[in-house]
Amino acid sequence: MFYFWFGAYSRCEQDVDSEPLGSSGFEHVFSGEWNDGIGVEGHHNWLRFYLQEKAGEINYHGYFEHQNNDILGTFQYEWKGYLKRMGGFFLRTSPAFDFTLFTVCSILHPGYQACQFELLNTKMVVTSNTKNCDKGKCLGTAYPALLLDNLF
Repeated sequence: MFYFWFGAYSRCEQDVDSEPLGSSGFEHVFSGEWNDGIGVEGHHNWLRFYLQEKAGEINYHGYFEHQNNDILGTFQYEWKGYLKRMGGFFLRTSPAFDFTLFTVCSILHPGYQACQFELLNTKMVVTSNTKNCDKGKCLGTAYPALLLDNLF
């Protein structure tokens, strides 16, 4: 599991072998990354968001409303001048919960909205993907969303 989350790889799409290995699934999901052409990537953890907002590093722009939902937030914000157009994360969950759920979903049901489940009477999904890294397969991203279609 260590290398699945912490194995290094490049997020550059050109020649992967020549680019520096400067990213990991853990960094992407829990810390977030900046990309000059895209803005904020990853950053799928409410606790990190909260601490950065409290420190004045986040310029909160607003949220996208989800009816009857207290467990997931989708927001727009700037982090140190980089825009996150739409980013989401669980609210009030522990990092251990997120880490465990994202691990299980990424290994057993990787892909776009592939890991479907119900949490507190709310139908949800986790989208995830893996990448080739210096130690084999590594997590590229994992993030939650509401299940908009009834696919159960």
